[in-house]
Amino acid sequence: MRATLIIVALLAGAGALYWQQYSMVDTVEDARLFEDFSVEQMNGVDYFSVSRAGVRQVHLSKRDGLWWAVNYAPEQDHPADIDRIFVVLHALHEATLVEQKTSKPEYYERLGVEEPKPGATSKVLEVGFGDTRWRVIIGDNSLELSNGQYVRRVDEAESWLINRRMSLSIDPKEWLDKLIVDLPPEDLKKMVVYNPRSTDDVVLVRPEKGKPFGLEGVSETINPNRPREAGGVIDNLRFKDALLRSGVIPPEGRTIAVHYTTFDGLQLIIKSFKNLDDETIFLVDAAAEEGSAPAVAEFAAHLNERYALWSYHVPEHLHQALDIATPDLKL
Repeated sequence: MRATLIIVALLAGAGALYWQQYSMVDTVEDARLFEDFSVEQMNGVDYFSVSRAGVRQVHLSKRDGLWWAVNYAPEQDHPADIDRIFVVLHALHEATLVEQKTSKPEYYERLGVEEPKPGATSKVLEVGFGDTRWRVIIGDNSLELSNGQYVRRVDEAESWLINRRMSLSIDPKEWLDKLIVDLPPEDLKKMVVYNPRSTDDVVLVRPEKGKPFGLEGVSETINPNRPREAGGVIDNLRFKDALLRSGVIPPEGRTIAVHYTTFDGLQLIIKSFKNLDDETIFLVDAAAEEGSAPAVAEFAAHLNERYALWSYHVPEHLHQALDIATPDLKL
């Protein structure tokens, strides 16, 4: 019995020593991960990258107040998700050191803060502006602290447990701004549907906001559901993936085009078709109706700058919503 107790005590002691070698060394209070990463510095950041195994996987850049995913396609940037970027920058600003961990390289892997190399799970976050950079190796989420994460500042030996978690996908697609346009359907005054399965263009109009759509030149009341579905397409329109539009040719006889016009004169043209993989593809262009306010033309130009070079893979139900022919409007 005594021998058993001695063995248990030795094992417990060995376990405690084993944990101490790569776990807590000291406890700190009120020290930030980066003391000089102030709110002012955070707001000035215009460079953001995530690397893994020594290779930069995600490269984001801010120009004229807008964030872009650099070279998402060869030599072409795509708008990036400012909200996701801000969440990470804010966590980096707020991160406080909770416990000092190991400074021994042989134990880094246990916390996920090993040096970047092939096979390593660690990620390197680098943000900054001009020649100023903040770089940190992001490791595993902590099991000992809710919302905690293990990190190690680049070129430093000490690793730390911090009180924030930073979600850093190495998939560039996850950092794209997937919102194309978000227009209230009640702002629409006209929709023209060019559908290859319809002998006539479907022209839907309404005289003022709040009124139902009618078929131009037809006095009878139409089925309100189909215009409502088509109008809803531009309400929080988001995509799954983006590909450069160059080389993308809408198939003749299988492409639906819808021209939207708002009461203030903004025009959106959406072309929808299925690709060879039976995925729904949208091409989106914007314009301003003649005589509309300069602000409308500026907004149309803004949309084209961001999205006119791209083709978008969108959910299939959006194609179905645009697939309107005259017979579908009968009650």
